[in-house]
Amino acid sequence: MINFNNRSLPSWVRVIRIVRPLLAPINVTSANINRRSGSLFFSKRFESANIQVMLRINTSSREILRQRIRELAAFFHTERLARLIFSDETDKYIEATLSNDSPIAETAVFGDVVVNFYCPDPYWYAVNDDTATFTSTGNHNMIRSGTIHSYPLIRIRGQSTSGSITISSGGNSMRFTGGLSGSATLFLDSRLMTAFIQHGGGIRTPVMHMLASLDFLVLSPDSNTINVATSNFTLQDVRIDARSRWL
Repeated sequence: MINFNNRSLPSWVRVIRIVRPLLAPINVTSANINRRSGSLFFSKRFESANIQVMLRINTSSREILRQRIRELAAFFHTERLARLIFSDETDKYIEATLSNDSPIAETAVFGDVVVNFYCPDPYWYAVNDDTATFTSTGNHNMIRSGTIHSYPLIRIRGQSTSGSITISSGGNSMRFTGGLSGSATLFLDSRLMTAFIQHGGGIRTPVMHMLASLDFLVLSPDSNTINVATSNFTLQDVRIDARSRWL
């Protein structure tokens, strides 16, 4: 079965076939060499992914079939991306929306429809993310699942007037210097490459100018060593949402 936008497929719809790519399309950047065979390889990156699903609508009459088709169209319609989850991997989701045509082959009392999901982010994410919370400075170990690096969300609570806090992992290190009240939370978002302080009432203050570098943390699958260091900064806790993901 399929769960889309936090809803399961209606009972009168049956999944006939799912076509999921082994990997998203890969874009390779290269250059030809004059009078030589082959080419120079520079880099590669994943393009958006596409997933095709064939469904069968089961009914008892032509009139009900048309009604079910309208209901299924409403089920899949979204203005934004939504989570797509398959029953054989209920712990993972990919963000998707329908694209291209959705042709229906109708017979007397049932219809076969092909839906095409467009997934601009080709990675699969954990429904229940790996998280870790540290309440002291020093080295800490964080285990995360997945098969490829991820860009975590870091939330820091504490108190400082003009002190600093540094979060490091692998070869990446971020240092924030400035004021932070006990009722506010500092966010360091590696995916969006942004930093802000969340105050009461939902007010956000950008603090990119208070970062010593834009060397946002990147986490690897399995084990990661996270170092927390402070100077004139009273630490309450550091929470890391790994945003674990799979190819």
